[in-house]
Amino acid sequence: MPAEFKFFPPVLAVCLLTSCGAPQGSNSTAAPSSGHSSSQSSSQSAGQSTDIGTTKTGDESAAGGELNGIFPDAHEHRTKNDVLKKYVPTGRDSKAAALDFVLAAEKAHKMCDFEGAVILADEAIKLEPQNAWAYFEKGRGLLYGSSLDNSQALACLEKAAALKYPQAGAYQLMGSIYDGQKQTRKAVECLDKAVAIEPKNVDVYKDRAALLVSLGEKERACRDYDKWISIDPDNRTPLLMRGELLESMHKYDAALADYNEVGQVRSALGRMSSAKVSLACKLQARLLSRLGRYQEAVKVLSGGVKGGEDLDEILKLRGDAYTALKQYDLAIKDYTDSIESAPGFCRDALEARSKVYALTGKDKLAAEDKSQALKLQEKPAEKVMFRMHEDEAKP
Repeated sequence: MPAEFKFFPPVLAVCLLTSCGAPQGSNSTAAPSSGHSSSQSSSQSAGQSTDIGTTKTGDESAAGGELNGIFPDAHEHRTKNDVLKKYVPTGRDSKAAALDFVLAAEKAHKMCDFEGAVILADEAIKLEPQNAWAYFEKGRGLLYGSSLDNSQALACLEKAAALKYPQAGAYQLMGSIYDGQKQTRKAVECLDKAVAIEPKNVDVYKDRAALLVSLGEKERACRDYDKWISIDPDNRTPLLMRGELLESMHKYDAALADYNEVGQVRSALGRMSSAKVSLACKLQARLLSRLGRYQEAVKVLSGGVKGGEDLDEILKLRGDAYTALKQYDLAIKDYTDSIESAPGFCRDALEARSKVYALTGKDKLAAEDKSQALKLQEKPAEKVMFRMHEDEAKP
């Protein structure tokens, strides 16, 4: 079966700086709401910030404002002035102030200061209530900084999208919120809109594919992997993920082709990703063995042995293939080499060698391996091993 597919909301700071960052091409002279506030002003009043508008903070409210409920520990020790002093350059004229605040909010995000980002975005919204970028910065600040419900964050992101925020980030984050709420169909709809805004954003295709798999829409998910691969052909990850998906769809030849291709792809710098090549080798050999194509599995794994990555696991898998071919001497040699290459993580190899010893009449050696394997079972290894699932039904 393929690995579990899941859409992971971009909760790490690194994601904040990439797929869901500020509009590309932003600079200190262009207004953050350029192209948005003028087109919206005829239908929405300048003061329309209502439920998701500015939030009073620190020195503005004796009660500490809404943020006290969102950031109860940090906020009581900070005021708006503390945040402004840290992030906003002095000497800016009033016309540029809204942009200053939005850029400052983005900087706060880069420092994982989500409370500060919300405060700064609020200041931008006060000056330009139709500033899509400010609502986006506030929305993601609320999302990443709050352990409570995400209704305010969602409202801000919806506002940013309604104001034509020019990147996919608003819809991506809305999708992550809906996914967290188990509203997968709504999450997909958000990512559909994100694709329309940024048709070459591979992160959107990756996340939507995972959601579509969870909905059972595997053909459509496969098309998203196709698109991801066409945009980023040097990246092995979508090939591996599409291969596992194709395998789950019983399209075995196509899956094997993807696994094989992983070993052929080179990055722009000409370097090979040995970990992904090793994983593809193991996935390809596992599938070949499930299909009863053991000689082909041996050939693939022999190439993996030369690569040197995950040697203990690859040797163990090749030993399994030799066992299926009844080439017991070769199987015992591979199991032995696997055990010696990772003595602390060799329980599976010991158990496998024990079975081969038993098949060849070496009962004493079989008993010794079985005993040693039981000792390792009582003290579980920390390493996550790649295992061929012997209980899987052959296709």
